Amino acid sequence: LEILSEVIFRNLQSAAEASFPALARQRAMIEGNQLAVNLARKEVRPDFSVGYTYMQRAGMPDMYGITFSTSLPIFRRSKQDQGIREAALNLEAARRMEANQRTLLRYRVKQDFVEREAADRLMKLYQQGLVPQSRLALESSLASYETGAIDFQAVLGNFTTILEYELNYHQQLANHEKALARLEELTGLDLIR
Repeated sequence: LEILSEVIFRNLQSAAEASFPALARQRAMIEGNQLAVNLARKEVRPDFSVGYTYMQRAGMPDMYGITFSTSLPIFRRSKQDQGIREAALNLEAARRMEANQRTLLRYRVKQDFVEREAADRLMKLYQQGLVPQSRLALESSLASYETGAIDFQAVLGNFTTILEYELNYHQQLANHEKALARLEELTGLDLIR
């Protein structure tokens, strides 16, 4: 049972990591920052450009021109290297934010999963043990009341005990369903049947 529970938990975590929007946004930020680092590294290389111009002049011969230009990274230490460093730091910050988001998501999935498991166990305890035993105790106290062995207050106490246990069962059922609803939100799966 515990192995099955662990498999279900791991599947829920995988589904949450695959579909959670905040995590997808962080991944997109990482990709964008990786592109910024690559672009900043290209700024270190010289840039060459060639151009051609043509101009018509009234009453004069047409004019043609060829331009050749280059930009050399002569301020590499003060400009390009700082740009690379900044882009790399932004990338590292995005990676750490994604790791933080993943940890937070795993925590939320685990918390809701454990809460669902606990509510499920308590529901079984109430449904299979406490409520049936309390009903038997009430029936026994009613029989004893009819014979005059106990007073009405004992019967009433047994009846309120059943009501408390049934109320607790329904509270656990509500906790169970709320935990499933939160897990559905995190994973994008249809868990409530």
